[in-house]
Amino acid sequence: MNYEEWQSAFCPVRTDTHTVHGSYIFQPYGDDLDFVRDLCDRQRVWTLLETDEGERIVEGMRFVNRIGYFVTVRPWSEPTEVTL
Repeated sequence: MNYEEWQSAFCPVRTDTHTVHGSYIFQPYGDDLDFVRDLCDRQRVWTLLETDEGERIVEGMRFVNRIGYFVTVRPWSEPTEVTL
């Protein structure tokens, strides 16, 4: 899945704290991290990762190689990887 398809399918929530990826990314620290951790529906959380193949968005809250988090209006129901 590419970024535009993912954006259309899951509807990421905007944040005012960061401007990367169209102001949709939550920082992996501070108030942003607290907000993401406190979400009741963990299936609305996605992680932006730095990999050997480049940046990827994957479902769930990951910690290794994370750049930040996305929160979406629609939850994921199966493993999904987004190529940026």
